[in-house]
Amino acid sequence: MDFIGRHLWNSARCALEQKKGATTVELALILPVFLLILLATMEISLFYLNAVILEGAVREATRMIRTGQAQSGGSAETVFRTALCDAVFQLLNCQSFSINVQSAGSFAQLNLAPVFDPGGAVTNQNFSAGSAKDAIVASVGYRWKFITPIVGSVLGDAETNSISMVSTAVFRNEPFPTDN
Repeated sequence: MDFIGRHLWNSARCALEQKKGATTVELALILPVFLLILLATMEISLFYLNAVILEGAVREATRMIRTGQAQSGGSAETVFRTALCDAVFQLLNCQSFSINVQSAGSFAQLNLAPVFDPGGAVTNQNFSAGSAKDAIVASVGYRWKFITPIVGSVLGDAETNSISMVSTAVFRNEPFPTDN
């Protein structure tokens, strides 16, 4: 009995001391978490890159309204949308933009209505570029769809796996000459 007990003890001790395959098991446990963190970081970075690009594109496109170039170049909405699409470098789908441009005689008369409702649906899409010296609010909305479902459910809407990007510019048109 003493021999069997000693043999079992030595076998158990050898099994506990063996380290073959430990690295593989550790990698199998850590790799999915590491890849998720890496993908989440890349996707969030891409989201913020596109948000900054949208901000710059709205600033460039509203310049066309502010200086009167959109109003004098035919359809102001077409000129604005073309300038907006040119400035996003085809990184965002221009057909998915929700554009709302309002004009008024003063800033107090402007309605800063949201582009999206809480459910993510487009609320209104008006376009009024106004005339010289009008107060203007231009909002451009875009629904960004996440690739990683976990990131989408944490940062955005879990049902649609997306989040709203909205860029708004409020300005007064310059005193450009109007066609009478």
